[in-house]
Amino acid sequence: MFTFSEVEIGSLILHKVGNKQQGDGYHASKNLIDLDGDLHILLTDYFLNNFKSEDIYHFIHHAGVTMNDVYQYCKSIFDNKDNFKEVSVLLLQHLYEKSDHPKIKSGELYVALLENVLVEDEIVDAIGIFKSENKETYLTFPTEDEKTKISAKEGVSIRKMDKGAVIFNAYDEDGYRVISTEMSGTDSRFWKGAFLGIDHVPDNTFHTKTYLNICKDFVKKVYSKEEDKKEQVDFLNKSIEYFENNDTFDLKDFSEKVIVKEEYNDSFNNFKQKYEETKGISTDEDFVISKTALESMRKKFKSLIKLDTKVEIKVTPNPEAPEDNEKYMERGYDKDKGMYYYKIFFNKEL
Repeated sequence: MFTFSEVEIGSLILHKVGNKQQGDGYHASKNLIDLDGDLHILLTDYFLNNFKSEDIYHFIHHAGVTMNDVYQYCKSIFDNKDNFKEVSVLLLQHLYEKSDHPKIKSGELYVALLENVLVEDEIVDAIGIFKSENKETYLTFPTEDEKTKISAKEGVSIRKMDKGAVIFNAYDEDGYRVISTEMSGTDSRFWKGAFLGIDHVPDNTFHTKTYLNICKDFVKKVYSKEEDKKEQVDFLNKSIEYFENNDTFDLKDFSEKVIVKEEYNDSFNNFKQKYEETKGISTDEDFVISKTALESMRKKFKSLIKLDTKVEIKVTPNPEAPEDNEKYMERGYDKDKGMYYYKIFFNKEL
């Protein structure tokens, strides 16, 4: 959807923000940062190389998007770039007001006006909001009077941004388009919820991830109550296969091919409905499958059957004959031992 290959930082300002609950306060800078060639390249990489997810967000508010504070601040800058410095202070104050949990760390707030961003074949401006929190100790080696010394300094690592968001000047009436990141997914409720006020855009990536999450949770909370582990793994493997082998998703077709047992159709639909109600979302019953989203979700699907005897069986489906799992693997109960068992058939060891 977007690319930063030709991006330039048009304006940049750096503020300090603390934890409101601890009374740290904040410091608003009066001047923009002067960017030379090397610093421009370094900061561009630092700000933008951390956005790896395909998730796209937009601003929301229960009373209408125009009531979202960060949306209004960004709109003010997009409408008039001369507002940049003044609005950056409003963003700082808003962030400080929302930093009222004891676990929220103090840090540096960078606000950047990004130019020459490509969004769906259109060149637009964007606003970057970034926060660094964690410090690292670095060794430096100054030389004085022909003697090399070792000195330790504390600073911010440019390898990973703690928190960041980029707001693209596109789809204004739908709350713009936003990408967001947090270190290891921490503080998502604070950063995405309390501060930014964003939610997923219901696109193909969103629908693909949501249905795969529904399948994963369905097995864990419903399917597993009555079925053995093999059938649980089979269901998850068939779900992945469906998304791999089809370009589009159709709920009716998915139910017929994956949910083999008829009695589970109603259970799955009821579970999906409750899942959506709990999450406050809605899903389409047909959409184009996002292969990128599929790859990112695949690692969340466990293909291991873990037994209490410390034995693990990895079940890998054959994409050309997914029914092989049922042909070559049987589950039974041994009355003499009073234990369950798996019987596995094969022609040769590989």
